[in-house]
Amino acid sequence: MSLIFNGFVYDKPMYSIVAYNRAQLPPAFEQMEKLRRSAHLVGYVRKEAFQALEKASEEMDGQDSQEQSQEQPQEQPIALLKFTLYRLQKKAPEPEARPWVFCPSLTGMEEGYTRLASNCPGAFVHQTLAGEFACSAHFADAFENLVFLGREEAALDADNATPVKELLATALGDASVLMGHFSPKGASLCPSTLALHRKARSRDLYLLVRDRDRAEITRDLCLPKDPLRAATRLEGGRALLLAEHLTRLARLAREHAIPSENADALVRAVSSVELPMPGSEALWSGGLPCPWGMLPAKVEEELKNAGTDMERASALEMELLRDGEVRFATHSLDEDRSRKCGVCRSCLDERSDAWQLDTTRPLQDTDEIYARVFAGELDDALVVNRCAVVAGTGYGALLSRQGAGLFCVPRGERARDSVCLDFLLGRRLVEERLCGLARILSCSELFRATSLHGIEKLEMAL
Repeated sequence: MSLIFNGFVYDKPMYSIVAYNRAQLPPAFEQMEKLRRSAHLVGYVRKEAFQALEKASEEMDGQDSQEQSQEQPQEQPIALLKFTLYRLQKKAPEPEARPWVFCPSLTGMEEGYTRLASNCPGAFVHQTLAGEFACSAHFADAFENLVFLGREEAALDADNATPVKELLATALGDASVLMGHFSPKGASLCPSTLALHRKARSRDLYLLVRDRDRAEITRDLCLPKDPLRAATRLEGGRALLLAEHLTRLARLAREHAIPSENADALVRAVSSVELPMPGSEALWSGGLPCPWGMLPAKVEEELKNAGTDMERASALEMELLRDGEVRFATHSLDEDRSRKCGVCRSCLDERSDAWQLDTTRPLQDTDEIYARVFAGELDDALVVNRCAVVAGTGYGALLSRQGAGLFCVPRGERARDSVCLDFLLGRRLVEERLCGLARILSCSELFRATSLHGIEKLEMAL
């Protein structure tokens, strides 16, 4: 178990106090009174804890205490109160600078909470948003993760002689949740209307968010800092899989609280024609017909005014801004050489949502191998996870020939989504197979599928 609160890390847990329903609250407060001066007692209490106590006291009128002890309490979705006694306190290290990306999907309401599905761990949200709040915490154990963000610390006139229950009730006020720290030196309490809960034991991971202003929650958590970006091949006034790319951008826009009307309108304006995918003749005789989108007249006119040669092959960059505007730009393509590929020396710890929002940037661009890529010595690099399982290539989707079959990384194991690979899977031209690095390197042929260059053969340069 671990806890980061108000700039300090608390370590060496000795005892936990948890109340999941109203019957467990009175003994929990008693335990807190006994332990508050032993070491560092840190945790949280929700507003419902005191509302439940008030309801319980009303129900106790006219009832026997023995009957009350036999009453079956109603379970709460998140613990009402949770405090842990820690032996050590130390200064928290400064969080590493990381891009502002959260990538949730709004899926409706649940008992007053907004549910947000996400791949991001709570610690990432804490490191990302904590700088905007005067008081913040990240609480994690085997049962749940909680990210707490408070705007100001409660001013306490009482000392250690005031009962814990009264301190918590006074400091909580009208807030939704209260984070607290008790020690022999006193109490530090901070209320907030914003707390993120992530159930770690659930297969369908999600965050429960509660706040008075749902619009503010949506804006703070969903809007990415940078625009959404994608790129595809433009040739002869047609763009490879254009409608599919724009559809994907529109879906991402809706999931990130960005207006999607402009992107949806462009999707409806695109008409497609079947033409071969570049480089596909290396795997399929006669080439592979696939949809090329005809640019809407307004977009084509803008590109021509910018000096774009519509007949010459170029990269069409699509950028979806936070206000919903879609911008297009082009740059030249370099296709007159073979593609040499290396292997990243660092491993992926997990799939990053930043890679889904900007498919124009390479994976693991901080790895030392990318110094050779940026210098032009290599074109790409294989990316592996901590188990040495290949998760793809830096710029596209990896295809490997094994015997008579052609295989790709399974959907759940890929480091990045690929519109081009989804098209191949939809036509059942490629099968999914999980492979380690040694097996991939021993394959007879390796290919890379991208929307910029189509199918390209990779030559390993180890």
